[in-house]
Amino acid sequence: MSEPETSLESIRYRVPTTLWLLLGTALLFTLSGSTSLWALPTSFTATVILLTIFTIERTWTRRQLTLMSLLMLVGFASRPNPNQLDALLEDENLHGLYNRLSDRIALGGSPTLFGRTVVEGHPHVFYATTENAEAASLQIGESETLGTSLGRGLFRFAVQNPQAHPEGFGRTQANLKVDGITHPQTLRFHPALAHPRWFCSNPSQTQSAALSEETDEAFIIIEDAELTTIGVGNAPTDCVLGAQLFVSHRYSTHLGIYDPSTGKAAGHIDVGSSQVRLARSIDGTLAAALVGSRDGIQLINGTTHALGEFIALPSPPDWIAFGPTSGTLLVSSRHNQRLYRLYKTPEGWQREERYLGRPVVTMTRSQSGTHIYIALTGLSEDGKPLTGNHFIQDQILAIDTTTLDITSKLITTRRATRPLYEGDYLKWTQGVSPMGISVLNDERLLLVFAGSTEVWRVRADLSDPVDVLDINLDASPAPHGVVAFAGGGWAISSPLEGSLSFFDKTDTHIKTLNLAPASGVLSKTQPLAHQRRLGEQTFYEATRSGRSCQSCHTHADSDYTQHNIGDADLMPAILSARGVAHTSPYLRGGDYNQAAHLIEVTEGTFGGYIFEQHHRAEALEDYVMSLPGSVPSWLVNSAPPAAERVRAGYQAFNKARCTLCHTPPAFTNLSQHPAASLFDDFPNPTRTLDTPSLLGISMSAPYLYDGRAETIEDVLDEHNQPKRHGDIGALSKSERQDLLYFLETL
Repeated sequence: MSEPETSLESIRYRVPTTLWLLLGTALLFTLSGSTSLWALPTSFTATVILLTIFTIERTWTRRQLTLMSLLMLVGFASRPNPNQLDALLEDENLHGLYNRLSDRIALGGSPTLFGRTVVEGHPHVFYATTENAEAASLQIGESETLGTSLGRGLFRFAVQNPQAHPEGFGRTQANLKVDGITHPQTLRFHPALAHPRWFCSNPSQTQSAALSEETDEAFIIIEDAELTTIGVGNAPTDCVLGAQLFVSHRYSTHLGIYDPSTGKAAGHIDVGSSQVRLARSIDGTLAAALVGSRDGIQLINGTTHALGEFIALPSPPDWIAFGPTSGTLLVSSRHNQRLYRLYKTPEGWQREERYLGRPVVTMTRSQSGTHIYIALTGLSEDGKPLTGNHFIQDQILAIDTTTLDITSKLITTRRATRPLYEGDYLKWTQGVSPMGISVLNDERLLLVFAGSTEVWRVRADLSDPVDVLDINLDASPAPHGVVAFAGGGWAISSPLEGSLSFFDKTDTHIKTLNLAPASGVLSKTQPLAHQRRLGEQTFYEATRSGRSCQSCHTHADSDYTQHNIGDADLMPAILSARGVAHTSPYLRGGDYNQAAHLIEVTEGTFGGYIFEQHHRAEALEDYVMSLPGSVPSWLVNSAPPAAERVRAGYQAFNKARCTLCHTPPAFTNLSQHPAASLFDDFPNPTRTLDTPSLLGISMSAPYLYDGRAETIEDVLDEHNQPKRHGDIGALSKSERQDLLYFLETL
């Protein structure tokens, strides 16, 4: 008897559970119609639940399999394409999540070291947490630094000049020794490259000098491009040039004096640490040094070099120039966006002020001293904060040194009237980030723009038309300084390229001196250093909207103002970009897991960059990650704070439960908090705020998201209800003072 005929349709096939999970997830994700990435794990979970609850036949016929396969293909075809997936990752803030997790994991062990960056020649303060160790030291290169115990297993290491041995991929090895046990550490290493910035000239304008803070050098130049290099040490910040070269220093209490012809040291003057700028009166009888550690001006006799009066200022000063006589000084302060006029009377030095709304970016005086010229990113005419989404309006002002009146103004940011290059159909912006001003013999001005890499020649009254020089600046991107010589020639500096470029009186390029390896060389010999250079260029470079990172983060620091960033109700205070390495996520709301993703702001909100450059995001991240944190004044002065009081302050820090959010050694737990839980009046209750690090807090006023607290004490008292910034009520009066002392030493 024959077997009955078996139809192919009656044959049943076993369907594995894994395939059921895949099929169910794809179908539920498709049917949900959701654009959220979280719909994927939700669909998977729902599939598991359905398979558990319902008894589904695990063997199917070919027809059933075919039908379900088609449905699965539809679901698979509906999955996000790579671009959509990127968008989903961005919407859910999952881009770069590995970076964020890595930073958290690095701070979760014991012992744990922070920071993780070494910049050649730059002073550093490191912190380490241990399991109540008795002793710890940190070895970088050949030098070993003993740690100062702050109690509860926390150690501080003050390293004046780390001499690291660079290894591959921009790294160096360090050894953290805790109670005799060595714990190897891998740190980022960034070699120092020459960064010449602004110039100073002798009275006859036949000789000039530029300084490189990164490499501790002064470069003496003359009009025909001859160069003499002088090692001056301790991060030079400004100079005065005459028969002798006077150099101010960021990391020394001494004002250095050098012979410009031989380069030899000729003496020094002790004026205090954190010297910012220098100026000399027109008659040469008086010099003035801005001293950051004392927030004032130290006057110096121009002939004998004897110290004169010290003039205290209400806020840290930035730029200084003499007026027509030695009895008039003009000083700007970035911290309160004011311009001060100081004038000598029989009763002493008197002070007048003018509110500008934005800090002075650069300053120079006219030849007679009757006017100063300053660059700003915006001007408040009515004394109120400037509003508007990322409002930036670069401009040059001429200010009367007797009255502080604005006598003329030039808005430099403007739409270009010619294409940037052949085939360029998009508008681009000229006159972005004026960074250097020099007065010519005929009183006209030379202006250089770091944002748009341009040189302009303008009239003394700042009236149009301006002369945009048609010159090739490929060897001098993002110029900062410009100097005019007596013979009619001039020179510009490019810090990021490490170059000085010379031009004759017809604006013809003569020569470019590369004080650091040119980009073509650096890309082959030090590719990571070259990438950081490209990142620095991106930081200063303008977008087509006329804004750049530099517009708000002045030289990677804060401009100490509030900016409306896309929301009329929010005016957050600008944070410094220095020292943020390994503290992801970034920005006030913790919106970006990687610094590279900040490029989305400039590419999207600001319309993209003017010039083409590959791998911008990665280069920008490398630059930002290379920026060292602030250096406390006690390290500059080589006068460590009283150890016992610091320990008492750290005990108070723990007692007030500050460590719940500001956890050592980074003094942040890298978490975010609902804004409404911190500020009852926060205008957007759905927003979160990232927990900032407290390192360098004494140098980052004003405080809180909108700068409402002018001092650290204001944070702890006036703006701390109910106990949202530490349980300060649990401390005695002396403990509160110890806590403030501790915070100011970080």
